Amino acid sequence: MIFAVRIFLSLLAVLVAGESVAQQTIARFRWTVDRTGAVWVLNGFDWTSGFNEQDTLVRFTCKRGGALEIGLGADVGIGKGNSEGVTMSVKSAAASLRVDGVSRKSANFEMTSGTELVKTITASDPLIDLLKTEGLISVRQEPAGRSFTFQAKGFGAALAKFLKGCGVA
Repeated sequence: MIFAVRIFLSLLAVLVAGESVAQQTIARFRWTVDRTGAVWVLNGFDWTSGFNEQDTLVRFTCKRGGALEIGLGADVGIGKGNSEGVTMSVKSAAASLRVDGVSRKSANFEMTSGTELVKTITASDPLIDLLKTEGLISVRQEPAGRSFTFQAKGFGAALAKFLKGCGVA
């Protein structure tokens, strides 16, 4: 009974604060750069619990010819994962942009059932410039879909290491 009351009060506090329950604000966001064989990956995920058992919220993977593949929103689930078109808006205090891509199953799909927006970009893409501000970033599936907000602190250093590993920097 006490547990149910706590959940109700938490949900009520979110609604009173004017946030939708679908909006996820990440208290501790973390960037990691990993290499598996010849493949470099830059992951951004919720580190609130102190360990990573969920899927990524932001993912960059090196591709041939200096291209980068970005994945957005696997932890919250974007689309159905069947290559259907999806759109997300990404906003910082200074800029806003639209990202169009396709929904695919995440690399961790077997464990998390995560689906994400996937798009191929270059290192000069406006999305990278927006994340380099290292400010508060809001990402939302359009129209009126799932969303999350995170602090992009540390992205610049992680990006530099990732691009160097990819041979792009």
